[in-house]
Amino acid sequence: MNQLGWFDGLNSSLINSYLNDLLALPIILHLALIPMKYIVFKDENHALGIFNIIITFLAVSLVFEWWLPNESDQYIADYFDVLCYAIGSIWFYFAIDKRQAKPSTNRTYRRLENI
Repeated sequence: MNQLGWFDGLNSSLINSYLNDLLALPIILHLALIPMKYIVFKDENHALGIFNIIITFLAVSLVFEWWLPNESDQYIADYFDVLCYAIGSIWFYFAIDKRQAKPSTNRTYRRLENI
């Protein structure tokens, strides 16, 4: 968002450095949720759940803040980015995912939950 110039009037290094990282996980998780809801489970009330959110957070953190910086000098590990990923994941869980988690009307999904 800051790359698009939406925050040009605000000359803050915090916004320029961490806004993308703060929004990355909510965007990635929401993009993962859409096909799960409408294609995989065909259940409008499907939520990713805390386990999937944590796995995604760990994967993004490890790839972008540990593996890539170790593989190339182009990338720099910044542990404040991990904090931003965590805040974004928590926000997604409480603001988007948990709000959608209603009892499933999909019989297949309900059977899988009982296993």
